[in-house]
Amino acid sequence: MILKNKWTITNLLMLLGILGLSACGSRLPECTDRLGCVTILPDEPIELGVLQSLSGNMTPVGNTQLNSIKLAIQQREGQLLGHPLVIHTEDELCSEEGGANGALKLAANPQIIAVWGTTCSNAATEASQILSEAGRVMVSATNTAPSLTEVGSKAASDWYVGYFRTTYNGARVGEMAAKFAFEQLGLKRAATLNDGDAFTQGLSEAFEQEFWELGGEVVLSGVVNKGDRNMKPILRSIATSQSQILFMPLFPAEATELLRQLRQMPDLSNLVLITGDSLQSDPVLTAIGEDGVGLYFVSFAWPDQEALAQLKQAYEAEYGSPPEHPYYSFAYDAANIVLEAISTVAVRSPNGTLQVGRQALRDALYNTSNFPGVTGSLSCNQFGDCASGHFSILQFNDPAAGLDGLNANRVYLYEPNP
Repeated sequence: MILKNKWTITNLLMLLGILGLSACGSRLPECTDRLGCVTILPDEPIELGVLQSLSGNMTPVGNTQLNSIKLAIQQREGQLLGHPLVIHTEDELCSEEGGANGALKLAANPQIIAVWGTTCSNAATEASQILSEAGRVMVSATNTAPSLTEVGSKAASDWYVGYFRTTYNGARVGEMAAKFAFEQLGLKRAATLNDGDAFTQGLSEAFEQEFWELGGEVVLSGVVNKGDRNMKPILRSIATSQSQILFMPLFPAEATELLRQLRQMPDLSNLVLITGDSLQSDPVLTAIGEDGVGLYFVSFAWPDQEALAQLKQAYEAEYGSPPEHPYYSFAYDAANIVLEAISTVAVRSPNGTLQVGRQALRDALYNTSNFPGVTGSLSCNQFGDCASGHFSILQFNDPAAGLDGLNANRVYLYEPNP
C-alpha cells in the first residue's frame, strides 16, 4: 500500500496507537498454569456448573442445593469481579449414569470454571473422575460416602483430585451411630442394611468397623436393592439374627417401605433403629409418619445457630418457604468457598478481562483454611474434606412437629475431634 499524503500517515499512526493501547489494556500474562486457563473477556460472564438431583426421589434435596447456590450468588448482586455469574444446570438423576452424563455435558463447555455437585454420592463416583480429568473442580454439599475422599487418612477408592465437599465424611456418621449404640444404649448385637451404592455401603462399613472395635458384634450385614418393595425377607433375617439395633442409612423410598413393614412384625417391636440424615426432610418425615416414631438420626450439629437462623430467614424471604432439607447450609458454604477461591486466583487486566488458572483454583481450594462458613470453620485437607464440627443424635418422636421437632429433640451431642 502506498501512502500518498501526510493526513493518511497521521491518521494511520493514530489508529495504530489506539489499537496498541487497546491491546495493552487487555494484555494478560502468558498462561503457565499446568491445567490451562479460562479467559473471560470484559463483556462475558463467569460460567459455573450445577450438577444436582433435579428429578426423582431426591428432588427436594437437589432443589434446595440449587436454591442455596442461587441465594449466595444473589447476595453478591449476581456478579463477581465485575462479571455476571451464570450457572448451567444438569440433572444427575441420583445415579452413576446420570452423574456421568451430566458431568460430560458440563466438561464439554470450556468456559465452565467449577461445578457444584453432586447431590447423590453414587452420581459423584463417575462425575468426579470425568471432571477431574477435564481439569475442573467439583464441590459437593451432600456427598457423604467415605469412598469419595479418604478412609483412615488414606485416599479412598473413588477419590479424584479436584473433588471437594463441604459436608462431612460419612465415615463419621457410621462411627457416631456405633458409639451411640454401644456406649450410650449399651447394645451389643447389631445389624446393618444398605442398598449397595457408595453412600449407604460406606456408612454401613464404617458402623460395622467401629462397632467391632468397641467390642460389639455385627450379626447381619444386609442389602436391599433400590426400588425393592418387599422387605419381609430381610426383616425376617434381622429377626432371626436376634439383633438389638439396626443401622439403616437408606434413601427415602426404601426406608419408608422398610419401616412400614417392620411395624407389622411384632417380633421386631423392640428393635432399635438408627439412620443418617438422608431421611431428614419434612416431606420424608411426613411420609414416614407414625412408622418412624423412635427412629434415631445421626445429624451434623451446627455450632453457630445465629448464622444458620439468618441464612434460613434469607432463604425463606427469597423463595417464599423454608428449605426442605438441612443440606441447604452446606450448599451455601460450597458456593461461597468456590466464589472466594475464584476471586483469589483470578488475574485481571485493566480493561476487565479475567484469566483463571485451573490448577491455581484447585490449589486455592486445597489451601482453604478456617473459612467462616455458616456450618462452622471450613479447612480443606489433601483429599478434599472441608467440614468439621459436632454431631448430634436426634430422635423422631412427634410426626406432627416435622423437621423442626426432630432437630429440637437432641438426645446426645458428640464433640468434634481435637
